[in-house]
Amino acid sequence: MQVQQLAQLLGKALRVLQILHAQRTAGDLVFIGRTDAAACGPDLAGASGSGDGVGSLARFSFPSGIAYNPAGFLVVADTFNHTIRKVLLNGTVSTLAGAAGSQGSTNNTGVLAKFAYPYAVALDANGIIYVADSANHVIRRVDTSNGVTTLAGSAGVTGSADGTGSAARFYQPS
Repeated sequence: MQVQQLAQLLGKALRVLQILHAQRTAGDLVFIGRTDAAACGPDLAGASGSGDGVGSLARFSFPSGIAYNPAGFLVVADTFNHTIRKVLLNGTVSTLAGAAGSQGSTNNTGVLAKFAYPYAVALDANGIIYVADSANHVIRRVDTSNGVTTLAGSAGVTGSADGTGSAARFYQPS
């Protein structure tokens, strides 16, 4: 990728991040990819929920964590929907893991995986997503090939202890 292409891609990511931040500060994310509420229609302003789609059709409920993947997309912890979402730089939103409104701690794939107020996300060099699953008090790993697994901590068990796997303890990691 040439420097100019990278600069354009990062510029798009920054604009999406600015929109996410502005909407989160206001309470809920309403739309992605457009900065003017009038262009999306006044009936959409302030609307929250859960919906995959492009631009104004996408809905979030308290998006908290966000990470940029160099492959050209963002990963968002959609906290109140208990889901992990993918946002392409053209504004297309899809759900990677979890089911809106369905809270839990199930390790599985897609909508069968469950989170409880995921708050922060990070990505490693291989594109693996790490999630601070705050109300479960665990760190989860999301791999599009293998689904969601608990990396550290034990769901529902709080504390503050170093350890490996389920021996580690967290209190509402963020």
